[in-house]
Amino acid sequence: AGSDGVVRLSTDVLSTGTHEVTLSATDERGATCEASVLYTVGTPPSVTLDSPADGVRYTLGEPVAFSAEVSDGEDAAQDLLLSWESDLDGIFSTEGADSSGVASFTEAGLSAGEHTLTVTVTDSDGFYARDSTSFVINTPPEAPAVSITPAEPTTDDDLAVVIDTGAYDADGDSVSYSYTWYRDGVDAGYTADTLPASATSRDQEWTVEVTPYDGDGAGASAEAVVTVLNSAPTMPAISISPSAPEPGQDLLC
Repeated sequence: AGSDGVVRLSTDVLSTGTHEVTLSATDERGATCEASVLYTVGTPPSVTLDSPADGVRYTLGEPVAFSAEVSDGEDAAQDLLLSWESDLDGIFSTEGADSSGVASFTEAGLSAGEHTLTVTVTDSDGFYARDSTSFVINTPPEAPAVSITPAEPTTDDDLAVVIDTGAYDADGDSVSYSYTWYRDGVDAGYTADTLPASATSRDQEWTVEVTPYDGDGAGASAEAVVTVLNSAPTMPAISISPSAPEPGQDLLC
């Protein structure tokens, strides 16, 4: 003991199990006293996160698959306690493992943003282990507002898509667009933002579907519709012959 009467001892030789540790003290006259404590030495469980992979990105509302493998030297895998925690949403599951040590489930209700996931496994002795990964829940862009110009096209007009209001992306990602043209409700195979006049005929209804992309996934689409009108007839150039007719002379047009 030190001058303060406190005895300190460190050791790493105790085997796994519950020990009764007894301290005996003897004074200069040979008188003794004892104190005992029960002390358990155990091994912590192990856990390995298999899914999601670090850095993977998902779309908001998309089911995310979670899986981990756990084991313990003393407890059966199905008896271990698991806690699945996100730094954004807190503990969102306590799904445990089966007898083979695999814990798996899906979750579609996580918040948008970058998540740090920590899974903690705890055994019956209170020992625990953790593993972590990071993933992103992406917010898809909103639908844009679109129109087709000209609004009343004829068979002589190309049809061009106008993005009246761009698709808003809550994450601030750059947004691009894809285009699908439908002739009377049937995909016509055109995917550019301009449809040539040569593809249209009178009385056809043309619909363009515009879909925004933010690099991770597609957002809600928007549509615009026009009906192709008949082009006005054209008059060719005419002349009258002869240009200076005599009285009573026939004229040719």
